[in-house]
Amino acid sequence: MSLSKLSQCSPPTEKTYFERAWDEYVATLTNDKEQGFIQKCLQAASGLPDDRATSINQSLVEIVDKKAESASQKVLGTYVRPVVDTLKGFYGIIDTLTSSNTIASISWGCVKLLLDTVGQYAGLLDTIQSQLKTLQIVLSNVTQYDQLYRGDEKMQQLLCQTYISVIGFWRRVDKECSRYSTFIKSSRSAKKLDDISKKIEGDVSRIKDRADVLSKVESRTEYTSYQAARAAAEEATNLELVRRCLSSKVQNLSHVILPSKKARRITKGTCEWLSDDVDFIKWQNDGSPPILWLYGPPGCGKSTLCSYAIQSVEKLHPCRSAYHFCDFAQPYEAEQIYARLAQQLLEQYWNEFQKVPPQMLTLAATSSLTDLIELLVKDCSKVFVFLDGLDEETSYSRWKEVAEVIQFLTELTTKFSSVRLWCSTQYYDKIAKALAGCVVLDITQHAKQDVNLFLRQAVSQFDDLQNLDVGRLDRVDCNFVLATLIMEDLENNATSLGSVKELLEGLYPESLDAHYRRMFKRLDKALLRLACNVFSLIVYAKRPLRLSELREAVWCLQRKYPDSLRVEDKPFDKSVGAVFHPFIELVSTTSGDHARDDAECRLFHSTLRLFLVKCPDVLCTPDRLSEPFLSPDVPARACLSYLGLSRYSELMNRQDTRWVDKEGSPVEHHNFLAYAAKYWDKHLDDVEDPKKRQELSTRIDSFIRSPNFGTCMQVQSLWVEGQFSVYRVQDMEGVRHLRRVFPTWFVQAPGPGRMLWSEYRYFLHEWKYLLACGNCDHSSGCEVRPYTGQLDRVWFGALGPGNFLSESKSRYASFALLSNQDLGVEAKSIFGCVGIDVAGSQITLLHIWSTKDRVENSASSARGGTVLCTFETWHFPAQSSPECRKVQRMKLDKRILDLYRDDGPDTMSKSKVAQATFAPDCQTVRIGNRIFMLNDSGDFVPIRGLSEMEGMGPGYVEDFARRERFLVLASRTRRSGRKADGRSDEDAGGESDKEDEELSENSDDSDWDSDDQSDGYESASEASTVYSDDLFEYDGITPWYDPYSDDEGSDDDEDDTSSEDVDSDASESSSVSDDMPDSNSEFEEEIEDDRARFLNHAHYREEDDHDWDDLPLYIPDMPTKGRVRAKITIYDMHDRSPIFHFHRRLKCDLYVSPPVFHPDPKKSLVVWPLADGDVLFVDFHTKRHFIRRLRPSTTHTRHVFMKCHFSACGEFLHIAALEGQRIVSKDASTTAANVKLAVLVSTYRLSQRKTTRSPPTLINRVRLEIGETNKLVVSNLPYTLTWTCQHLHLTVSGRTLQVYRVPLFSNGKAAKIEGDEQAVERPGETFFLPETAAKRNVYYFPRMEGIDGSNELPARIIVGPGNAEFLEETQVTDEEECPIHAARHFVTGVKPCPPTCCYVNEDELGGWVDSHTRTKIQEQRGVGILDVRMEGVERFDPDEDCDLEPYIF
Repeated sequence: MSLSKLSQCSPPTEKTYFERAWDEYVATLTNDKEQGFIQKCLQAASGLPDDRATSINQSLVEIVDKKAESASQKVLGTYVRPVVDTLKGFYGIIDTLTSSNTIASISWGCVKLLLDTVGQYAGLLDTIQSQLKTLQIVLSNVTQYDQLYRGDEKMQQLLCQTYISVIGFWRRVDKECSRYSTFIKSSRSAKKLDDISKKIEGDVSRIKDRADVLSKVESRTEYTSYQAARAAAEEATNLELVRRCLSSKVQNLSHVILPSKKARRITKGTCEWLSDDVDFIKWQNDGSPPILWLYGPPGCGKSTLCSYAIQSVEKLHPCRSAYHFCDFAQPYEAEQIYARLAQQLLEQYWNEFQKVPPQMLTLAATSSLTDLIELLVKDCSKVFVFLDGLDEETSYSRWKEVAEVIQFLTELTTKFSSVRLWCSTQYYDKIAKALAGCVVLDITQHAKQDVNLFLRQAVSQFDDLQNLDVGRLDRVDCNFVLATLIMEDLENNATSLGSVKELLEGLYPESLDAHYRRMFKRLDKALLRLACNVFSLIVYAKRPLRLSELREAVWCLQRKYPDSLRVEDKPFDKSVGAVFHPFIELVSTTSGDHARDDAECRLFHSTLRLFLVKCPDVLCTPDRLSEPFLSPDVPARACLSYLGLSRYSELMNRQDTRWVDKEGSPVEHHNFLAYAAKYWDKHLDDVEDPKKRQELSTRIDSFIRSPNFGTCMQVQSLWVEGQFSVYRVQDMEGVRHLRRVFPTWFVQAPGPGRMLWSEYRYFLHEWKYLLACGNCDHSSGCEVRPYTGQLDRVWFGALGPGNFLSESKSRYASFALLSNQDLGVEAKSIFGCVGIDVAGSQITLLHIWSTKDRVENSASSARGGTVLCTFETWHFPAQSSPECRKVQRMKLDKRILDLYRDDGPDTMSKSKVAQATFAPDCQTVRIGNRIFMLNDSGDFVPIRGLSEMEGMGPGYVEDFARRERFLVLASRTRRSGRKADGRSDEDAGGESDKEDEELSENSDDSDWDSDDQSDGYESASEASTVYSDDLFEYDGITPWYDPYSDDEGSDDDEDDTSSEDVDSDASESSSVSDDMPDSNSEFEEEIEDDRARFLNHAHYREEDDHDWDDLPLYIPDMPTKGRVRAKITIYDMHDRSPIFHFHRRLKCDLYVSPPVFHPDPKKSLVVWPLADGDVLFVDFHTKRHFIRRLRPSTTHTRHVFMKCHFSACGEFLHIAALEGQRIVSKDASTTAANVKLAVLVSTYRLSQRKTTRSPPTLINRVRLEIGETNKLVVSNLPYTLTWTCQHLHLTVSGRTLQVYRVPLFSNGKAAKIEGDEQAVERPGETFFLPETAAKRNVYYFPRMEGIDGSNELPARIIVGPGNAEFLEETQVTDEEECPIHAARHFVTGVKPCPPTCCYVNEDELGGWVDSHTRTKIQEQRGVGILDVRMEGVERFDPDEDCDLEPYIF
């Protein structure tokens, strides 16, 4: 084959760049030898099959087999085979770059020539082995860029050059083979092959560089494509999220298909007048005004005309449109209408822009639907909004919703000139008022013409009726509904032309109502009862009933057995269908196997519903004039009967993923259940007949008191959205509302109904949060969601024995500690508290009542009145309910409470201290500033002689304790208090600041403390028990001590200063800021609320490892009378005299931290936490004391309370300190408001020989974190402590049980602190409490042996008394005058929440598991060690000590 023919072998199609480059190379081959080699290659390739690569490999295998024992085999296997394998990939690339079979064949022909001569020239191949290896490597690199070759001419040029070089390599090998004898000796020939190999390497290198460039370009393109795809995916995701938000607000979507459905029914020629109407044309084309209102009589085709208009504007204009068709059977809230309009506008926006701005997602997620609609219309040139059937919404509640929509859309047309609004309705004055100023179009005459046209076309479809005079049908007027019914009647009932004429001439009624009545007369008498039930259910339904719901409701109404549904009572589908036609149509809302059952049952037109409401006797016959009678009590009875079925007499149970009734039947098949549970009371509201109400009252009462009512609540919790939610009504700020549950008329008048309502509302007050979670949108972390529907977790027994729900089934035994005592006077509870003994086996309940006595003596009136105090003593017998064994009453002067009330005339504490509190043993109680003790008969009596002990008695008392004959009174306050008679301490001869000075100066004459300084205050003696690691053998200054300076002249350090020197104003040099107020009268100072004071940053330690005791330097020293004053006095009640007194001023306050006595009567030790970490130890027999410090476990921390407790054996002291750590913001310009809370529990061993004189030694410490807060009410802290021998149970108030079991000793015994750390444990399962428990004290007591030692007392959870609650109900009054749905309030009065108790098995709590709240305590900081305070540190004086020099580094 000549070269000229060779260049013509390619097909006539356009050549690739590779083919053109090859042609250029062939044109350069002028030498016959060069041309001869190409032809030899073609000849060699001509004998190869189509699969050349496979053939070459097969030939290679055959040669290797023949020469298995020769040296040639080694050469072939080692050098040739790898080259052939590489060439397969390389030549495969060439095949993709050329369609010329000639070019592709040459490459394989070269290899074939090599194989044909390999036997003879094996030595040659051995000689050029390095060149073969190079060829293999460089060609293998080329194949890696296969995907980058196509489409790039420069890359094809480089590949063609490489291809030519490879052919040149084989030609050179062929040439040397012809002179093989001299080849081995010729280094020149080998060098030529090396040159060709290097040239190929250079080609490959350039290919690689080009590939890198192409790769970057492709990467950029791919990245751009990826970004675009990602952006598109994000937009699609946002679209789906917005769709989901909007869909969740639309309950019913059957109206979506309504416009197209109506348009399909339009008779040709009708409605076309609208396109030529001047007003409509102007409205379409931006005419003014932008609102078009069309009105006409019922049945004149307004909805059909609206559908025609929708299609008309969509065809003529590139616009957006949205519509809403009101439905008489389905009320819509304004938000739902907005959602439907937004849905349609969103889809059109997406089709136009393919994006969803983030603002749309935000507005949809936050339910700002009006703003979302504005966003969707503002950038559009034309937007049409259609509202049809507004007359369907003229009842008060429904009109309120649609009126809001009209107002918004009217404002929208004003704000955006592109928005046009269409309204089609019947004429009503309220509608005319709402649409004032719009274009009005009466369509009555147009409707007459369309009806006439419709009749002519309908008649023309009958054979032999084309010449019928339709003028006989003038009575139809403009009513399309009547015209359609007449034509259907003619089609179904006329048998001849004569019968048609007869029907037209006189048998048809004059009105639509008369025609309806005529149609109902045709019903089979056997179906009248069934028809009555069906039409009553559909007409008075609160929403469209599904066919499956309607079938079960009818089944329930006509059953013969009152407690169950039996198959023999179920109505036939055929009978139901006979009643349906032609009045009721099924509107499909779903697809699939259950589409028919899920279809909604709707009257075919709203005029039919109006007729049935107006003519409820339409089904009555002459012989039965009273029934069957359409009535709203039919659906009411259906709901009550269905919910009263025996299968609902027990709560439903969850099995796997489904709920089943007590018979094991899946509830998902109970179609009418959810509807009946939601609307049973609303249907009863519709019953207006007094006789029927009286009959139904008994059934309602019976149902509410039955177990079935519990199942009804369970269904509401699971499947009725918002049933137990709390609502706020616009224009009624601060007033919360619940959904009404009982029929209005049932609870209006005083009687059983009102009582049931009151008891039910109390139940909701405590447990609505547990019921409301069934269909909420809470995240997966919601603590209630896993227990949704489990009503047996409610403490029904704790509702009280008088509550109708108290006997409901519960998995726990619970009780209300309520004696129902008759006070005999009108009283209002103003305070309640509870005292619980250490074992939790006895409770004393104290209530303080404000009474209104009809007759009060003049002395009482002069003193300001009295309060009534009642005591109830409850015992917990083993395995039985608590028993109230003692009730006591007493009257007290109410002025004793003045210092403890927020509204008192001389409030001392601003809610810092409760009005009354019990001692831990329940043997002593403080009411106001009076102390009462339990006498031998079990009554609380005032402590005699206390007034004589201190003149007119104690002033302000905060903490107290009693052991036998000894009483401790203590307080921490910013000023002295008033006495019970209204005088201040100074007036009554009490101690003032001046007296403090005198006591310090004249201590030698004091009978309270010894004048011997070493006797008053002592340091640790040699008998002190040391720390367990023996590092601290004496009470010296430990390495972690921080410098401290006390400008008050504190008496509590190891200088052995006596207590008489405490708080001496004479020796104090106080630096007072000029900005601080200076008040001459203590009672003129304005005391800040302790709730805010606790969170004040001035009371937190600002330093890390130094000066942790000082207040921040930027806080000026507080004046003397503004500081907190600590006072403690110990009395000997036998001698009626104080035996020890101590007082000092504090830098900050401490709350609910009473003193404690050592349990051993022989030990005269009292321990009282002062504040700021200081703990006072008093030996009141020897009148000695010392103070030790318990530092906070973290920085920026202060103590909230410090509670001390002695073990029963008296060998150990436990201190539980609640610490508040201020959260320091990283941004210096902002301050965090929250506080981290933790509890440090420390256990100390007391000295056996010198218990009252030696400081205790730390043997165990545990720190646990308990969360954050931004508010603490210090008078009612949400933390309680219960102590056992080995554990402290810390309980946090909340809706669920939050109790932490803290080990008091390492490894459960008094071991060294280095022992294995025990976990702080909590219950393994969630345990629900009454909702008000979040604001009440919650106590947990583990199980214990009974009082007699024989029976076991189970674990108890006790919730203390709560504040009084107002129970309100809201009702609807006159629709036209009522501004909101809830206008009338029923107030049952003020009723306190009594204490409640629940017995639990600890297995029901899920056992004890690690709470992971225990935190590590920093070592070598002395946390938990009771240290002595350092004195004498020089403080920084900004005037004297600011001797500064430049800081240069």
